[in-house]
Amino acid sequence: MSTFFARRIQLLGNLGKQLNKAPISSFVLTRQLSTSANRKERKRFYRQVSLAESFGSGPKMYEINLDKKKLKTPGANLFTVDNELLGQMVSFEWQSQKEYIKQYTMHLTSLVNTCIDNPGKLTKEVLMSSLNDYLQTDTLIYFDSNSIAKLDHLQETKWRPLVDWFNQKFPDLNLKIKKEIDNEDIFNFSQTEVFNPDMNSFVKYLNKNFDLNTMIAFNYIAECLKSVILTVALLERKIESVEEACDLAVLEQQHQYDQWGKVEWYHDINEAELRSRVSAAVLFIYLSNNSKYLVKKNLNYTNLQ
Repeated sequence: MSTFFARRIQLLGNLGKQLNKAPISSFVLTRQLSTSANRKERKRFYRQVSLAESFGSGPKMYEINLDKKKLKTPGANLFTVDNELLGQMVSFEWQSQKEYIKQYTMHLTSLVNTCIDNPGKLTKEVLMSSLNDYLQTDTLIYFDSNSIAKLDHLQETKWRPLVDWFNQKFPDLNLKIKKEIDNEDIFNFSQTEVFNPDMNSFVKYLNKNFDLNTMIAFNYIAECLKSVILTVALLERKIESVEEACDLAVLEQQHQYDQWGKVEWYHDINEAELRSRVSAAVLFIYLSNNSKYLVKKNLNYTNLQ
């Protein structure tokens, strides 16, 4: 591991200790979203999966039926979604299970469970504040000054244009690319003390375009990619596919693999799982009725792979 990578890890660890509130990963990566916590498999107990309209006094909702039993969340709440296509995709996750139910492969189901149960008692304000703070440790603004020419070229050509684009979209943030990590990065880190939904253009963007559920999904993508910049670029279609976003997120690791090789089955599985998780969260946002990104037709699924 290079000195730069080691210092970055130390920086992030020290920042986590300084925060009065928990880092965003502990908010959202609950047992529903964690692969390690859901590795236990249980035998499939149902034959048919169906989607039905859930009748009530509120807006139209859809529920999942396993045979004649209504699907419930881990918190014993009725599992419902507000979009029929989203419901169909969740149904497909359950129908595609074979002899044993592998919950760790059901990323849409896990995300909806988290939104309904909200085990971390999240609010929009908490998530907006955390994401705003998270920008200061975004992967894309930390370049390796000690890297060889090839990695430096990749960061300059792949990462810098996205940072420039993000700064143009949110000009008051003026994020600076850092090629050195030192103690000033730790001591100058400022956590939001008094949160205001109008504090900057990025927070206004979050407040305007996302409700609590879609912001949980946004936060999940940012945690998977270790980058708010990549998350916004992906949702705004500055980046054309989930695959491209994931490749950019692991640019440094991929460079290490190219230099020293990799354990193919292990790293290939990790790459596939990362893409699967991010794809699920992107689809959740695109198919949520309260999202500005709601896609009612002509969704090009090939670009989400």
